[in-house]
Amino acid sequence: MAEKKTDTGGPAKSGGEQESAKRRVAIIKELFREGKIDVIELAEKWKSRRRAVFSHLTPPTLRTDIDKILEMLDNDRRHLLERVNRTTLHVIAPSHFAYEGHGYTVQLDPNEKPSEKTRIARYIVEHILGCNEVLYLSTGTTVFQVAVELFNTGAKDVNVILTHNLPVIDYWQRKLSLGEQAPELVDFVILGGSVKFHRGEIDARADVSEQLKGWNCTKTIMSCTAIKPETGEVDTVYLPDMKASVLQSGRGGTLVMPVTSKKLEEEEEEAGGKPILTPKTDNLKRKIIVTSRIRPETRLLLEGHGFEVHEVDRLQAGDEENGG
Repeated sequence: MAEKKTDTGGPAKSGGEQESAKRRVAIIKELFREGKIDVIELAEKWKSRRRAVFSHLTPPTLRTDIDKILEMLDNDRRHLLERVNRTTLHVIAPSHFAYEGHGYTVQLDPNEKPSEKTRIARYIVEHILGCNEVLYLSTGTTVFQVAVELFNTGAKDVNVILTHNLPVIDYWQRKLSLGEQAPELVDFVILGGSVKFHRGEIDARADVSEQLKGWNCTKTIMSCTAIKPETGEVDTVYLPDMKASVLQSGRGGTLVMPVTSKKLEEEEEEAGGKPILTPKTDNLKRKIIVTSRIRPETRLLLEGHGFEVHEVDRLQAGDEENGG
């Protein structure tokens, strides 16, 4: 018996497949019309309108619909989706990912293992920040992750955020435009200057240390290119003069540097950069490094130069060994 063909020449779909396809198209249309949907709530609403395509549905069927929709759209750069839970999808505007090519990414899958930068950022928010914080956030991809965690947790311990990190500004604005609840009581201050869109930063016309006058930051969360354990020197490629001026201004409070392990364990000579902190220019009362995991000898060298070192993965491994 010859296989039935559609008008386009492909094999004809069965009645069940046609119903599933029709239902998923209806879900997608509703998703992009509303921006966010829960398919179970949607099914109940459409059942009440006696739409036959939603007449006999179960939660497993709807969860399968979500999986299929993600397969259809998740790799299309025009359609960026966030899976909120097993039955809820959220559309994210493409400009939310404007700096993805520069490493400013957000993990969307809640079941995915957190990246090294995400783990470091979460540790800073949960264990380093205190009450009534006034934060200066520099440029940098790991600093960006700190801002993501601050938004997602409501920034409950933060009074003021000062930054010229464009992806941070863009992320908060996009989350608000999609109906997310803004962290309460946070004064978000954008430090002015000329925009460098290709790098995701604002190159301040005036010295940032001048713009920080009138603010007494409790903590400065700052990126760097490398920290040299042997000498205690901190180097950076992007905006070295600006960062150095902040550190020497006396207005930055405690220095917190979120640093991936390779910036401590590997040679970064090829990356270049200029020193923003050396033993001669160091007048900081407290300086903290938060990393994933490093060798004991590297840690001892850093502590010898006055750094307070926090190893996120070593702490977690200790908790697991102790049954935590």
